Amino acid sequence: MFSFVESDSAVTHLVDLPAGNYTYRALCCAVQQQYPGVRMNYEGYKDGFSFEFQMSHKLVFHNNSFDILGFAAADTMEGEHFGSTAIVDLSPVNTLSIAVDGMSP
Repeated sequence: MFSFVESDSAVTHLVDLPAGNYTYRALCCAVQQQYPGVRMNYEGYKDGFSFEFQMSHKLVFHNNSFDILGFAAADTMEGEHFGSTAIVDLSPVNTLSIAVDGMSP
């Protein structure tokens, strides 16, 4: 869960996406459906997202979703245009378990 906050007026637009597996394109579409004031794109050449607005906004995270969108906790995300500072990985699986019948660990 995260919010886009208009810098001038402090009006907050909450984005609360349902749990699920998203492609890069589906994630951009879901965010833009919840807040049409943002243009969110996946930029494959840098493995990150970009965010564009008509006026300055600030991106505020309410949980650890910053890493999914390619940001570090200490990053400042504010302006009419900003983007991910780290590589985005929408499939954060880092372990694989294989079971073979008849064998024990």
